[in-house]
Amino acid sequence: MTVEERVADFLVKNKWKAYCDDCLARELGIHRHQARNATWGLAISGRFHRDSGACSKRPHHRRKKVTRA
Repeated sequence: MTVEERVADFLVKNKWKAYCDDCLARELGIHRHQARNATWGLAISGRFHRDSGACSKRPHHRRKKVTRA
């Protein structure tokens, strides 16, 4: 399974929750840059939404780029 497929699978399983690249990387055991590249590709595909907002794992934290299914 590719990194992009793993990220997509995680986001679908956690539908309606938004995750920043740092938290996705931590959840999946990958590097932050791998998460960023995967979320960028998924957003371009139109199947996932990527915008500025609060991460579901750290809602009190500053607004960041987050991705959700």
